[in-house]
Amino acid sequence: PLSQTTEQRITCLGGSVVAPPGTILQTVFKRVDYPFVYNAPPYDAGGKYGGTPIGELGLTITPKSPNSLLLCRWMINGEMHWDSVFTINRDGALVTTAEYQGYNTQAGNSAWSGIVTGKYDRGDLNSTQNNWFIQYWIPSYSTNTTTIYPAIRSANNGDSKTLYLNRTAGSTGQDGHETAVSTGYIMEIAQ
Repeated sequence: PLSQTTEQRITCLGGSVVAPPGTILQTVFKRVDYPFVYNAPPYDAGGKYGGTPIGELGLTITPKSPNSLLLCRWMINGEMHWDSVFTINRDGALVTTAEYQGYNTQAGNSAWSGIVTGKYDRGDLNSTQNNWFIQYWIPSYSTNTTTIYPAIRSANNGDSKTLYLNRTAGSTGQDGHETAVSTGYIMEIAQ
């Protein structure tokens, strides 16, 4: 947990001021309209595979303080097999930092462990999109530029899964095959 006594300052035109805890220091927003396809290979039994980052939804930020909290939120639209999970990657690797893991800690870093799961769609992996809301937070730790991504991984050891971002599996847009928009934002919050 972050210390509640750490002073954070915001630089202004006339100097700097102390940022009270809870102050939003900056926000970065991203909107993705174009359809993309992401493949999540079979999970590696050694537990090393953290998922395929959804590159278009990576949120890049240069924190103003090493003691702030980064709150990330995504609304992801598309279609994906129900035996899949979303994980969280930071700078290209699965987050394994204690208390901030990018998966369910009770289940551990296993194929079926994630932040959010795929949705069962009565076996129709063709024409009906879903949406997933993901919320995640982690300390900034430094003022170095960092990128935080939602990622997908297969919940099975033996087969790969595919995410069709902003589209259905069966089409990039036609009657009965919807297209959508995915968004994400990251807020840096003083602690």
